[in-house]
Amino acid sequence: MNESQWISFEVASEQYLHPVSKIKEILPYDVPTPVPGALDITLGIQNIRGSIVSINSSRRMLHVDEENEGCESRIILVESEDQLVGVAVDFVGEIISAEQLEIDTTSTEISSEYIKGTLNKSGKLYIVSDFSNVIEIHN
Repeated sequence: MNESQWISFEVASEQYLHPVSKIKEILPYDVPTPVPGALDITLGIQNIRGSIVSINSSRRMLHVDEENEGCESRIILVESEDQLVGVAVDFVGEIISAEQLEIDTTSTEISSEYIKGTLNKSGKLYIVSDFSNVIEIHN
């Protein structure tokens, strides 16, 4: 059995998963400092323990409606090409265990370079994502 662990999170009322192994930390949402001329997906930057980290909008990355962050919003810090990158999400849920074979990589109709497939687990449909390639995609 080759199970991986995934963190569940919500964006625009949809359930998503991201590999736990690629997550450095999850932080409460704090409004980032805007940066003129930044990428469209970038909300701004934050100083996180002495490191300047780009904070990106999961809504913009996943091409869903824009909305203000709420009290449940979090920033998921992922490592992308040896750099930390933050991704703002609406809500972080639980850890899900699943085998790679359970992920359906053929049925996704969502067009985004961050979507890897879907997973139907315990009666819930999750969209499997991976934000660790954000720097590679936008360079």
